[in-house]
Amino acid sequence: MAARYYDDPALRFSRDIDLLVAPERLVELLEHALRQGYVSQMPQGLSAEREGLRFAAGAHHVFSLLSPQGVAIEIHQQIDSLGSLYSTQGLLDGAEIFVMGESEVRVMPTEELFVYICLHHTKHHWSHLHWLVDLDAIQRHPSFSLTACREVAARRGLGATLEACLAMHRALAEPEPWRADIAGHGRELLGACLMALEGGWEVELAMESMKSSADFAFDWQATPRQRLQGRMQGVVKLLRPTYADYRLWPLPPRWQWLYRLSCPFQKLHSRLTTGRWRS
Repeated sequence: MAARYYDDPALRFSRDIDLLVAPERLVELLEHALRQGYVSQMPQGLSAEREGLRFAAGAHHVFSLLSPQGVAIEIHQQIDSLGSLYSTQGLLDGAEIFVMGESEVRVMPTEELFVYICLHHTKHHWSHLHWLVDLDAIQRHPSFSLTACREVAARRGLGATLEACLAMHRALAEPEPWRADIAGHGRELLGACLMALEGGWEVELAMESMKSSADFAFDWQATPRQRLQGRMQGVVKLLRPTYADYRLWPLPPRWQWLYRLSCPFQKLHSRLTTGRWRS
């Protein structure tokens, strides 16, 4: 995104590089990366052993690797938590080619990316200044079309999220954004953004705990069904085994159903002893 939409890519801070991978290619990719010296940070202790990788691919949607050069790489099987907003294969099929130096990179079309960052950054309450600049940088790009963005948002059920972000962006152009006349849910979005920016990581974590679901920060973004699915997801997560269970007790596939009996107790023990749920 920095190379495509910013005049100077170095202007945009980047913590990691996100890759979207078709689930059927994930084990192959992880095995190759680990054999090339990449180190898994999430889940921890991931080895290149094929059976363990198959289990991990079924248990985790996101993998965080550190390259031999120290670059953080996040590998995703889907870009929304529930998998109900986006089809991974649909995104891969609709990708555009962006030429960066001597490399060709498959990227989201501008209108698809713009709507997605409105969803993603809102989920984090716009807690970083470079996320706010993304709104401006992409809208200034020749490929940007507001009409196309609204069509994508309507198709994804993210119209309210898009309009709130646009309203917040207009307010940020004012000398005193907090005094601006902001339409719709933009004022709530701006208030959360300013709170997160001022309060830092601890405040963002506290706000995170009040989210409607893993994908939505506010109730008005989601349908009642999506909110219910989000709450149920938290319950299901407690029952879902993780690679930590496999590392502790490697079982062949025919016996891996036993993890579903043991992992709730393992996670409860982690919560009681460390204050957080084991992942």
